[in-house]
Amino acid sequence: MPKKLSAIACAAAILSGAFPAIAQQPAQWSYSFRDGVATATYPGNIEVVGTINANASIDSFGADPTGNEPSDEAFTKALEEIGMNGGTLTGNGCVILGAGTYRFTAKIEVTLSQTARNDFCLRGQGANVSKMLWDQSDGGIAVTLTGQENSVQVSDLSLLTGVASGGTAFSMTNTGAFGGGDGNASNITRVYVAGADKTQNHDAASFYWSDGFVSTAVSNINYSFISVIGNVPSGNGNGITFQGDDATDTFAVACNVTSSYFYNLDKGFIVGTWQQGINIVQTIFVSGERAIYQPSGTEQTDMMTVTSSQFDTTADTIVLDGMTHSNIVGNLFFTRASNSAIAILGSQYATIQGNVINGNVGGVVPGGTGVFVASNLANNASVISGNVFHNLSYGVALNTGTSGWNVQANAYHGNTENYTNGGGGSNSVGVATP
Repeated sequence: MPKKLSAIACAAAILSGAFPAIAQQPAQWSYSFRDGVATATYPGNIEVVGTINANASIDSFGADPTGNEPSDEAFTKALEEIGMNGGTLTGNGCVILGAGTYRFTAKIEVTLSQTARNDFCLRGQGANVSKMLWDQSDGGIAVTLTGQENSVQVSDLSLLTGVASGGTAFSMTNTGAFGGGDGNASNITRVYVAGADKTQNHDAASFYWSDGFVSTAVSNINYSFISVIGNVPSGNGNGITFQGDDATDTFAVACNVTSSYFYNLDKGFIVGTWQQGINIVQTIFVSGERAIYQPSGTEQTDMMTVTSSQFDTTADTIVLDGMTHSNIVGNLFFTRASNSAIAILGSQYATIQGNVINGNVGGVVPGGTGVFVASNLANNASVISGNVFHNLSYGVALNTGTSGWNVQANAYHGNTENYTNGGGGSNSVGVATP
């Protein structure tokens, strides 16, 4: 039988010089992996055995899937099983949720190691099967990334709150190098975020998260097949906030939202400061106030594409105030009588193309504006073309002092005015197609 040494014992032996040949001739090692145990064998009947961080089910540590008893301690023990020590996770295993509703009494906080390529991994059995519930405000999960190789992998579960304005369901904050997560994508997949009192049709729900997902200075995030539900009928809470850190001038780069659903929220997606590279594809925003919102005063925001998505909200649907380079292409909008489908308040180099925009939903008299461009947006070099504007007060409204807008080859039907051009000859506006 070979002599077996633990990884720690072998490291001590090498450093002490007891096995100099091992350190000098690593090519002579052979390796095997089975049942979570890695074994390295060196000629001379010496084996080094180390355990690879494996998955850990919270049920194995006494979690209560009925929700009668809190599962905080069981979750912490599962994290320790995959390599968390003193709040810092250095392993690469995954915490597994079983079937049931697991109740927690405090926010779950995890910091990822800066010196290792490691993930925070949390996986359930399905959004309707594995549920995490917080009955107090400031619940949810908060992950701190400290290096570019850190990432977050979360899938197949629900995050539920039992109070109104329950805090942030899931937050990611990078305190390390540029774009934390830049070297390893984070993936949030098939996650449902809502109040615990929601019904199948989302009616009469009074509980909601203040925010669904908030990321700060974290790059390379993919959200797919997620749902964030506000309360009914008020429309409170926000869906996703993607932002850099203006205090440290740290960018967040690349956020992709695909095949997702945002219902009855104050704001579905918030465009934060110091970020670039947003893609929103095949996603639905229904009820609530604004679908995509960029607050005034955001800095260093660049590159956004919104395509193949559907919008039916009660306020201005997409509001951009400072975005450079945006593509809003091939979407379907339903807007209300006094609102705009797309409001450009302070952005440059926009392409608005191939959208269908319907006004005054539920009304006979035309109402609302298709594309609203604020006053004094000069030298814009932007295009509005190939869109359909129907039943609106104004199809396109270019306000006083605008310049550099090219409006061509749109189809207009049943509008009070197809377009207004406050910038006169400073914009190029083609013949309207009735």
